[in-house]
Amino acid sequence: MISEDAWFVYLVRDKNASLYCGVTDHVIRRFRQHQLGKGAKFLRGKMPLTLEWFYVADSKSTALK
Repeated sequence: MISEDAWFVYLVRDKNASLYCGVTDHVIRRFRQHQLGKGAKFLRGKMPLTLEWFYVADSKSTALK
């Protein structure tokens, strides 16, 4: 089970095969934001996007490191 305090490091691949790395407290919600063009500017207009990988960290500090 994932803790409510958990943070995630994630990688999203765009249509050009470029990877974007991000940190969030809710990986599915954040990925959906990217798909709607409301996330990082880097990914806007580069659909389709694929959530390639994510890692569960125990805190925001750990995820950012």
